[in-house]
Amino acid sequence: MPLYRDRTDDDGTRVVIWEVSEQQEFFKESLQLGFEERQFIQTLNNKRQLEWMASRYLMQKVMDIDVQAKLRKDKFGKPYLLQEDVHISISHSHKYSALASSPKVIGIDIQLHLDKISRIAPKFINEKEWSYLDENQRIEYMHVIWGAKESMYKAYGRKEVKFIEHIDLDQFYFTEEEFSFAGRLTKEKTYQYDLNAEKFDDYYFVIAKERL
Repeated sequence: MPLYRDRTDDDGTRVVIWEVSEQQEFFKESLQLGFEERQFIQTLNNKRQLEWMASRYLMQKVMDIDVQAKLRKDKFGKPYLLQEDVHISISHSHKYSALASSPKVIGIDIQLHLDKISRIAPKFINEKEWSYLDENQRIEYMHVIWGAKESMYKAYGRKEVKFIEHIDLDQFYFTEEEFSFAGRLTKEKTYQYDLNAEKFDDYYFVIAKERL
């Protein structure tokens, strides 16, 4: 798994991005999966199996923990670690796997550039966000908006969130370099998030940290 990034911010947030180049057999041997885990991955298609195993291998290597013993999911399906004072988030897209760990509530999203995102954009971009979308970079803006809302949704960690209705982003200006902006998710109350986004190769990466 060639390393693309391993960065720790001043607030203790660590982000690691790997290129997944190994085959499934490598991860099966390295992870020493238990019976229930082997049964579970048989319910997944080949792509999801590889993503599932790659994320656990990455967590095991980066955080130096027994993933099988400590990784759990809550009743909403959000991953967490037993007896660890740290929040985690995982994302995959084609050949990349990303992991974030932080003392703050956090969410991450990584995605490959796809022109067909324009077909579903009306389902997740609200009127205000359409107003500041740069027509010369509309596909880039769409990916960042989707990534921001997906990462905020992961940080929130509960179901029944409508991206176009419950999540709102402040205006941002897309650049090829890393840039920051903010957003909020409103359900039973309003949650504020600080967002960082960037594009590398043909991929977009967004991370959301809950603002306390």
